[in-house]
Amino acid sequence: MNVNSKGRVIYLTELLSNAQRLPSFNWNYSFFGSHLQDVKQGWYYPKEIHTVFEVIYVQKGIEKIEYDSISYLIHEGEFTVISPNTSHRCKALTDLRYFTFHFDLDDPSLEELLIGNPKLVYKKNDPTSSEITARMDKMILSLDNKADNFDFSDRIEIQIQLSW
Repeated sequence: MNVNSKGRVIYLTELLSNAQRLPSFNWNYSFFGSHLQDVKQGWYYPKEIHTVFEVIYVQKGIEKIEYDSISYLIHEGEFTVISPNTSHRCKALTDLRYFTFHFDLDDPSLEELLIGNPKLVYKKNDPTSSEITARMDKMILSLDNKADNFDFSDRIEIQIQLSW
């Protein structure tokens, strides 16, 4: 409770009656297991399952992702989001440069949106994909010559790219 200079009680709702508010949110994510790698044609990563999401972004070449019942190709400039507990394996069909990272969320509604999304591959020319790959490219640039010596500003920049 606030009192103005004339002794009148001013309630918070009155004080904020003309305020423009941002939405409230309470979510956290963990970002881990990220790396950029160049591999030769024929490189193969065996079948794996993890309890978190995985993003695979192909910067150069073509990668084949195989699930138990289907497979698909990710071409240069495209990416995929693999849902938790999904058995998969990867193969380089050409010389390949890819960026991958794993993440976990504690927001059930966002998890549901990601898991329920029917898109297997986010294509290069899709406007939404282009925005996302531009952010991943910025994260990849932060890897240059760091040798794991990331300072606070590097970490904040990555947080910004992930929070976009």
